[in-house]
Amino acid sequence: MVKNAVAAPGETFMTRRIFRVIDVFLTFVASNGCERGSPRGAGAGRRSLSRLRRTGLDLSRMERARVLLVEDDILIAWTISSVLKQLGCTVVDYADNADQAVERAIAERPDVILMDIGLAGARDGIAAAEEIRASTGQSVIYLTGHADVATLRRAAQTGPLSFVFKPFDEATLGAALDRALAGEPAS
Repeated sequence: MVKNAVAAPGETFMTRRIFRVIDVFLTFVASNGCERGSPRGAGAGRRSLSRLRRTGLDLSRMERARVLLVEDDILIAWTISSVLKQLGCTVVDYADNADQAVERAIAERPDVILMDIGLAGARDGIAAAEEIRASTGQSVIYLTGHADVATLRRAAQTGPLSFVFKPFDEATLGAALDRALAGEPAS
C-alpha cells in the first residue's frame, strides 16, 4: 500500500488519491483471486501466473521484492502495478516525475526501481536515475518506449540493471526483475 496520503510538492492531491484508489483496488483483486476483475476474462490471472512459473523465474525471490514504480502515465502505472502484484511484489510507492522519484527512492530504499525514461516535468527518468545512483548507489530498471540510439546511450551511462521496452508482457518484466534481484548483469 502507498504510505503517504498527503500530496508531495509538485503533485496534486488528486494524483495521489488516484494512485491510492488503484492500490486498494489491486490489493482487493489480488486477495480475492487474480481472475476477478480481469479485463481478459475469468481465469486470465491464473493463466498469466502459470505461464510465468513455466519461464523458470524465481517467484519466491520476487515475493519479497519492494518496488518503487516511477511512471507518469496512470494507465501504464496501473498495468505495471497489476503485473507486479501477480508476481508477488510490493509496490512501496509511486512517483510520476523525477523529483518525486529521487525523494521516494531515498526515503523508501526499495529493492528495485522501475523507472520510465519519459517523465512529466523538466527532468526525465535518466536524470532521476543519475541522482538516485549518486545518492544511494542504487541502479534502476528502465521502462521505455523511447528506443532511439541517443536516448539509450545516455541511459546506458547510468549503469541500469536492465531495459524493458514498451509494450512488454509479464514474462519480460518478470525476467528483468528476476535478474535484478539475483544481482545478474543486464543482458
